[in-house]
Amino acid sequence: MLVRLAVLIQHPRNMEPPPEFTLTAHKDKLVLEFPAGWLDDRPLTLADLENERDYLTKQNFVLELNGG
Repeated sequence: MLVRLAVLIQHPRNMEPPPEFTLTAHKDKLVLEFPAGWLDDRPLTLADLENERDYLTKQNFVLELNGG
């Protein structure tokens, strides 16, 4: 799961380094905290992460995205 998220955050469509972000793990939940506005400025990355969130929900796992 972490590798899948890493690929989405550092997608080859953008050549910039990934932002500093916080990842908090719980039993059945991951929380990703990005700098304010980072996701809003990258709508394709946000859409990819939202799709991953939907996929994980079907697996009874929560992916929370903060910092839009």
